[in-house]
Amino acid sequence: MPAPTILKRSLEFHFPRSVSVAKQIPQTLEVIITPLSDPSAPDQGTYVGGLQKQSVLLDDDDNVLLFRLVPTASPDLLAPVTYRAAWREGGVIGRTFTYDFAMPDADIRFDELAELGQIIGGETYLQQTDLGVPGRVAKLNDDGVPVDSDGHPAAGAAALDSLANMVDDETTARMAGDATTLTQAQSYTNAQVNDLSGQVASDLEQVSTTLTAAIDTEIAARQNGIATEVASRIAADASLSTVIDSLSTSIDSLSSGLATKATLDSSGLLPLSQIPAAAITNAVSVSNQAAMLALTSDDVQPGDLVVRPDGVFGLFGPNPAIIGNWLSLTKVASVNGYQGTVSLTASDVGAVPTGTNFPISQITGLSSALADRATTSQLQTLSVTVDSIQ
Repeated sequence: MPAPTILKRSLEFHFPRSVSVAKQIPQTLEVIITPLSDPSAPDQGTYVGGLQKQSVLLDDDDNVLLFRLVPTASPDLLAPVTYRAAWREGGVIGRTFTYDFAMPDADIRFDELAELGQIIGGETYLQQTDLGVPGRVAKLNDDGVPVDSDGHPAAGAAALDSLANMVDDETTARMAGDATTLTQAQSYTNAQVNDLSGQVASDLEQVSTTLTAAIDTEIAARQNGIATEVASRIAADASLSTVIDSLSTSIDSLSSGLATKATLDSSGLLPLSQIPAAAITNAVSVSNQAAMLALTSDDVQPGDLVVRPDGVFGLFGPNPAIIGNWLSLTKVASVNGYQGTVSLTASDVGAVPTGTNFPISQITGLSSALADRATTSQLQTLSVTVDSIQ
């Protein structure tokens, strides 16, 4: 069976901009509306609904939340329903505000509810629809006399006087009770405040003592750390001074040594004038091996060359008088399969011996070339002809 349509009204909450002190960002506010009862419609269906919750970021000048609620005195309900609004400021640990209220049968702002009458938590308020209804509130006639649902007077002047006296007595008793309750509440509050003040003072003293001890410990630890660091740095400075002195000595030694070193020209090359004579390869001409072995260290150095009629020899030892320090650089390993002193003939290299006559036919192209030449008789005839012409 589908639920019947029940009238709901709008309740608006308006909150100003709010920024957190710690993070300087807009706060988020959560509003909860809770029905304090769950009345039903005549067919026993529940239409008031349960808890409603909305959140809003307070970043505009006016931040609005809208709830749709069934009016407290809706004729579609078997009993009135009151509501409780709650919201919290400043996050999880912020203060929570709660207000109990009756929802009028009209669209309204929450801050306008106060203009409709004082709202007291836990109370059900008189509605126009409650007047003269059996089991609810009596209605007064034009003479101020209560009447029943049919309009008949329910009480006379005496009853009203008695009722007034009862109300006065009840008022007096309640005022006395309220005064006693207030006195007891003040005494209890003062005792609680005194106990809390003593406890807070004790806690503060304990916290102060603990913090002082912790600060002293931290100061001592930091002072020890600073002293250790200073000693370490002094030792490091002394070691560094030793290293610097050693480096200075090395630099001085290098500077002295660099003064005797060769310098490079603008092309990054070593000038010939700074190359020692021993590093330059010289060539010396001698007549024979005996003359070569007669050379001294003043004449040749290792790496120098000696030119002899029978070849070129290089010195690869410190003493030029030792034949083993000389190496022939022009010795041929073999000639046409012969080693040592080689004397070749034409037959050794496949050549024709000197003075050999060759037939014309063995000379490639010679016959063709001679075929186009004049014979001796032709030349004689031509010579006679020339002589005759002359």
